[in-house]
Amino acid sequence: MEDMLLVLWYDLLVTYLAALLFTISSLYAISFVKGFHTVEQYSRPGRTREMYAVVLTFSLLTRRLR
Repeated sequence: MEDMLLVLWYDLLVTYLAALLFTISSLYAISFVKGFHTVEQYSRPGRTREMYAVVLTFSLLTRRLR
């Protein structure tokens, strides 16, 4: 019985940490993509490629989680 409780607490802890990490990385990616709305950053040719890479990565991640 104690082993099952230990496994349950461990599972809850891992789930909480994974959700926290995903939330932080999502907020960072949203702020990263929002930073591309200025004219100076759109004028740089390499920046749009990075933005598309971030959007594509998160769309693939959300598709896998469904």
